[in-house]
Amino acid sequence: DGRFNPEEMAKLRRPEQPMPQNAADWHAGRVSVVCPTTESRQEFHGQIWSVFEAQSWPDKELVVVETYTDRPSPVFTEKAKSDNRLVYVPFRVLKDGDWSIGLKRNICTHMSSGHFLANFDDDDLYAPSYLETMVQEMLNQKSEAITLTTYYVFDARCGKFGWVDQRFASDSQRYGFGFSYVYL
Repeated sequence: DGRFNPEEMAKLRRPEQPMPQNAADWHAGRVSVVCPTTESRQEFHGQIWSVFEAQSWPDKELVVVETYTDRPSPVFTEKAKSDNRLVYVPFRVLKDGDWSIGLKRNICTHMSSGHFLANFDDDDLYAPSYLETMVQEMLNQKSEAITLTTYYVFDARCGKFGWVDQRFASDSQRYGFGFSYVYL
């Protein structure tokens, strides 16, 4: 009915793994890839599943919160039946009552069982070593969070490819893109 009950939703969470005791073992920790989405973006759901599966990090899960008005994602509905690495939580909403991306990310975080969280956007591509590289760099820097400062973009509508360097962006844009955050 579109309502989120934290206690009920927690029952759907995958069992948590013990936290690695020393820094040398942190590479064995689970990464929860969180991805908010909506019915209008279902064309990307097969792609984001493929990107998730291609990640070289061994213990990972994909946590998807989708809002929909007519039907939940056929891709995620089927994948959730056969792969326990997918935590898929669809919510029916009114046509004019969709939830914010931030609320969906918060619910994804609540549903996650990983030691690390990585934000993925449903329409983005990530290299197979992305999680491994980001977590390793975060640990090397002894940080609790990390984001990209540079990345490539491709606009399929106009066929343009480019490189973005956030070091030259305004302060309001520098940390404003959720697709590349990885944190403890």
